[in-house]
Amino acid sequence: MLTAISSSLRLRANNEKFVLYHLRRMGQATKRQLSLATGLTFQAASSIVEAMVERGLIRKVGRHTGGLGQPSAIFEVDPLGSLSIGVEIGRHNLVIVGVGLTGVRLAKLQFEYEYPLPSKILPLVTDGIPRLIERLKDFRNVPLAGVGVSAPYLLGGWAKLLGFPTHVETAWREVVLQDEVQKLTNMPVYFENDGTSACAAELLLGVGQELQSFLYFFLGTFTGGGLVLDGALQFGPNRNAGALGPMPVPPSRLPSVPPPDGGMEILMNRASLHALLRHFHHSGYSSLSEHDIPIFSQRDSSALTEWMDDATDALAYAAISALCVVDVQAIVLGGALPQSCLETITSMLAHKVNLRGHDGICVPAFRVGTVAGEASAIGAAMMPFYNEFTPNRSSLLAKHKPDGPAFAESAESSVLINGEQRMMRMIADPKMDSPAG
Repeated sequence: MLTAISSSLRLRANNEKFVLYHLRRMGQATKRQLSLATGLTFQAASSIVEAMVERGLIRKVGRHTGGLGQPSAIFEVDPLGSLSIGVEIGRHNLVIVGVGLTGVRLAKLQFEYEYPLPSKILPLVTDGIPRLIERLKDFRNVPLAGVGVSAPYLLGGWAKLLGFPTHVETAWREVVLQDEVQKLTNMPVYFENDGTSACAAELLLGVGQELQSFLYFFLGTFTGGGLVLDGALQFGPNRNAGALGPMPVPPSRLPSVPPPDGGMEILMNRASLHALLRHFHHSGYSSLSEHDIPIFSQRDSSALTEWMDDATDALAYAAISALCVVDVQAIVLGGALPQSCLETITSMLAHKVNLRGHDGICVPAFRVGTVAGEASAIGAAMMPFYNEFTPNRSSLLAKHKPDGPAFAESAESSVLINGEQRMMRMIADPKMDSPAG
């Protein structure tokens, strides 16, 4: 009996996440629309919606009129149903944001530094989180879901390439970021690398509203990325899925790129802000820093054009290699560059992949990410929501299975819902009107 109760509770909790997942994607919906989208019975969907309204996660925003019968209430995710804090620790700056349940940014702090030392960064985080919470005081009655932290896995790595002092790398060897941030708060702390966090932002707030599967390239100091399959963010056993930066590519033709050791280059040494800045310096703009790139890149610069041509050559090579392994609807490009630059790079990349693609490779669509350069910080803030409110992967795959939604987490819980699944199949197929059907 205890097992059955436990399974039933898990089932109910996952169905609540499933309804919230679909409502987020749909924007606004009635109970009937949510029932159809999720495959839940109308009674089950209605009960879950009412419970989440009571908890403040969703809200009623109007009524749908024009059909037969009584007007139906329309619901949406409440932007202030829950709050979360995101901490992005980069190689040159620290960003702390507070967001609502729909990803709306409510507060932001930003700090800059020459290179990332724990002795500089950890005090900024220690001071910054309470300062950010103080800025959220108007929302003091809204529950905080947790803190998400995004950072490159090798935050002190590539020191020679970046021109950092050698002690930067050794200083991080004894530091576990998630543990250090957890000491500052009694809220849950979630850690992901910066590329995965930016990909999460696109999944939850950007192109993921339309796409179920995509490969994501993020152009930051180095190249990062992420992978979404069947509506779910992929992590891998080492939580390093979609780490596109170290992918091998041919050597660059730019005079600003030193020849690689061995025959191949790596993607992040050609398609990244670091590579762009290095080419700007080589072209005579030696006073520029990475912070100047977004503004300077809006100018009509031959150096920028040269870098974009070289970067998209490398990105095309990496994209074609990746498409031999994963089958996706789109390749999505984001980063800390002006929108016009990202659009140009995406167009050039699409042209080169289509030109060089081979038989046997399914070339997908190409899209510019819709979440701005803060994608990694916003994505970090969304990770507590993703962990708390996203249904298990079998539910996300439900629409692709012939037997309808797979809400069960175990054989025990599937026994509990066999009757409901059968009823849903009977509704979908009226011929199933007998026990033998």
